Parts: sequence; C-alpha cells; structure tokens
Amino acid sequence: MGQLLNLQDIFSFSQKIWTQDAEILERQKKAFEKAQQERINPERDMLMIKSYISRLPEKDILEKTFEKYRKTNETKAIFDIMEKWKPGHKGLLLSGNSGTGKTHLIKAIIARYCSQRYKMLFMTFSSILDDLKSSFEDFEHVFAKYKTIDFLCIDDLGAEKHSDWSEEKLVQLLDYRIRNDKTLFISSNLKYPDLQKRYHPRTVDRLLEICILFEINAPSYRKILQKENLKRMMNNEKG
Repeated sequence: MGQLLNLQDIFSFSQKIWTQDAEILERQKKAFEKAQQERINPERDMLMIKSYISRLPEKDILEKTFEKYRKTNETKAIFDIMEKWKPGHKGLLLSGNSGTGKTHLIKAIIARYCSQRYKMLFMTFSSILDDLKSSFEDFEHVFAKYKTIDFLCIDDLGAEKHSDWSEEKLVQLLDYRIRNDKTLFISSNLKYPDLQKRYHPRTVDRLLEICILFEINAPSYRKILQKENLKRMMNNEKG
C-alpha cells in the first residue's frame, strides 16, 4: 500500500486552476471533505484525482484502458503507437470513422498517466467553445486553463458549429500550445481532406505542427459489438 494522498492539496490546485465560481467551489469543498472522511486506499485516491483533474468519469478511467481496448488488424498499428506513448512525446491527431476506438485510446492515455505531476484534461471542442461563450467577464481566465494545462485532449474536433469565431479560438489555442510546448491529443471523424475543406490552411498547418496525424481505416467497433450482442441474444433465446 502506498501513502494516502493529501486531498486538500488537490482541492487547492483545482481551486486555482479550474474555477472561481463560489457555489461550485463550495460543492467541491464538501465533496473533498466527504472523501477525506471516507479514506479507503491510495488506489482509490488516485482514481478520484485522475477523474477530478481530467474531468473523465471514474467509470471511463477504469474501463477505457489499453488492456480493455479491442484490437483488430486495422487498429493494431495505432494501438501500438499509443500504448508506447510517454509524456514528452508529441501528441497525436486520430482521425477516422465514428466507432473506431479513437476516443478510447485517448482516454487510455489519461487513465495511465493523469496525476498531480501530469495534469490532463479531456473535453470536446464544442464544450470548450460553450465554456468560453458563457465566461463573459472571466473569459481570459477560462481560456487560460485550456491553453496552459499540461496535456489537453480534444475529442470530436469538427463536430462543433463552425464559425469565424470558433476557428479563431482554435488557432489561438493551437498557437499558444505550440509556442509553449504543450502536448495536445485530438480525435476527429474528419479525415485529412475533410479537415482541409472545413478549416483554413493555416489552421490545418498548426494542427499538423502540434500533432502527428494518424488516420484509422477500420469498421465501426460499435457496429461489431451490436452484431455480437444481437447474436448472443438470439442464441440465448434458442437455449
């Protein structure tokens, strides 16, 4: 067993980085006080910390791991690349059809490495834009958390409602992270030709500067699971 972590230190970090909203801070404080009273073991602490910093549900951290990723012939290459990734390496832009495991692999990186040392945040780009739009007077503080977090993982780039403003924010985010050597992971259903159609060439250039592009050409994992579940259900009915 390792040493129990100081949850108050984690709360103090979060208080500085994530929000200045008094009501939210009070809810977070009560949650940490409750957690402090229900100390179980260091592994449980780490799970809570990973979830709190990354904004991933604890269930995802437990289930979206490399060990539970279902490799196919088409996804073996990207699995090997992601599984060998370590902090300090360049981030990746995973593109391909929906249901091919892009998001699972990025969440697996977070499940493995997110900690007090390696602070990682997972958000869809639509959610980032919504957060910025609602920030009003606190805009710069809110934008700064996405610019400065050690490892930012943007899910589903290209699904956002596109506008000049949204692309301007994307370029500003990319520029800051490039200049300050901040790691970025991105998943997108848009393949390279589609990215070129949707975004300005300078935006695509920045995406390729900060990330290594890897296109996953594989059938939908979700559709495969649906077929297997249907087959299993039919077999159970026959039995």
